[in-house]
Amino acid sequence: MILRNFLYIDTNMLNDFLSTIDGYLEEGTRDQTELEKSQKSGKANAKVIEGNLQFDSSTEIKQKLSRTEASKFQKLYAYLQDNGMSQFLDAFDEEIWKQIRRGEILEVPAKTRLPKTFQLIQDFQSMTPMVEIMQALGEVPFKEQRELAMFKGASILGEQAENQNVPLIFETESTKGYTFVCQLQRPFIRTDLNNLVGEADVIGKVQRIIPKGNQVEMFSLIPAFDSYLSTMNREEKRKFMNDKKKSKLAEVIKGPAMIITPLAIYR
Repeated sequence: MILRNFLYIDTNMLNDFLSTIDGYLEEGTRDQTELEKSQKSGKANAKVIEGNLQFDSSTEIKQKLSRTEASKFQKLYAYLQDNGMSQFLDAFDEEIWKQIRRGEILEVPAKTRLPKTFQLIQDFQSMTPMVEIMQALGEVPFKEQRELAMFKGASILGEQAENQNVPLIFETESTKGYTFVCQLQRPFIRTDLNNLVGEADVIGKVQRIIPKGNQVEMFSLIPAFDSYLSTMNREEKRKFMNDKKKSKLAEVIKGPAMIITPLAIYR
């Protein structure tokens, strides 16, 4: 059994998978009763009969048990392994990459990172409490007005980003040049965002494969602009994507890459 420290676990997906396998979903808690019996003996004081008396006593202990998310995940993980339904993707090459299909379950020992622009916004947000304290004490947190304006703008963008999923980019240590990307739903994140950066195992379902020569936008600071894409032709869309990338308003991932629907991230 593997002991895991979960950074992210999509409990909705987990329950969907388990209910498909079992045909039902275990809900709530269940009672467990333990019965302890003990035997006591003693001497009977009687004028006519003298002998041993034995008394049976029992203690009933009841407790409610609830299956944890980690326990559910282990059950699912064991089932996927026993039935050959998941692939551990550590070292691979182009031929193995080409054989992977949409809908497959992959487990990737990965080096993870957040998009640079997204990380910058998070850094600005982490500064907000200190800036507010300095202002309350009458101190000037920024020497130039331009720096203050930049900070306020980044804070606004950070507030908007809080309503979006958290983009995560990762690749394996052993095979460079192949990128994996996923979007994390915030309710299922179980750690500080900075802790998502580093080495971790990512397990999830292949949603889309991006061939070499193609690209996909991973994160955009101005998602409202995306609505204009439907009115553009192919050349205009390409120019628009490149302009956003150059201006660092968006991070674009080039193929070969895979978009993964994440089930869990753990160490």
